[in-house]
Formats: sequence, structure tokens, C-alpha cells
Amino acid sequence: MVSAEIQPLFAEGFEIAAHLMGLRRYDALVVLGTRVRLIRMEVGETVLAEAEAPLLASNPCDLKLEPRGHRRRAWVNGELLFDLTTTFSRGGGAAGFVVERGTLVSNELRVENLRTRDRQADLDLR
Repeated sequence: MVSAEIQPLFAEGFEIAAHLMGLRRYDALVVLGTRVRLIRMEVGETVLAEAEAPLLASNPCDLKLEPRGHRRRAWVNGELLFDLTTTFSRGGGAAGFVVERGTLVSNELRVENLRTRDRQADLDLR
């Protein structure tokens, strides 16, 4: 899972990305003005889901992306916007920010290994 609280400063569009494997291979939660998209970059951009989020225009926002196996989930400001199953799965890679034009501010980019968390939860139940 990848998450960050972001304050856009004159940014036309920005993203948090997971499974980064170069500049054009990744999954991302994209904010473009008042629109939010869940995309997959692979050769070209594939929009997996899209929604309106009018409060995002210039306000700080908390983004969370969970690409897990074939499932993709994404939250904006604690609200689950997307929960879908895809025909593809990708593991490994890096995480990061992508900014089209402008600047954004964030204190941190949080990356959590869900397999480790799940294993720990299984151990706690025993």
C-alpha cells in the first residue's frame, strides 16, 4: 500500500504511484483538478476508473493506493473511491510521486508491505 498527504501548489496534475518499473510502467492514483483516476501505465495509459472529487482542486488531500494481486483499491481523504478486480497482476517495483507541472508538498510517502502485515495478523490470532 502506498499513501501520502499531499498539498498541491500550482500543480496541474499529480499522482502517487506503485509498482514503478521505469517512467512508463506503473499503477497510479491520479488527481487532475477535480477528477480522480485509477490508471495503469504500460506502453500507454489505461484508465481503470474515474470519479469526481470537487474538494481536491487546491486543498490538501490524503491519497492511498492499494494494488494487491489482481485487486486495485484507492481512497481519497479516507473515502474508498475505487475497488476493482483487473485481469493483470504486478509485483515489486518502487513507489513515488509523479507531478505533471507545478509543485506539490508532502511530509512523507508511506509504503506498507501488506504481506508482512497479513502474516503478523495471522500470528496474532494464534
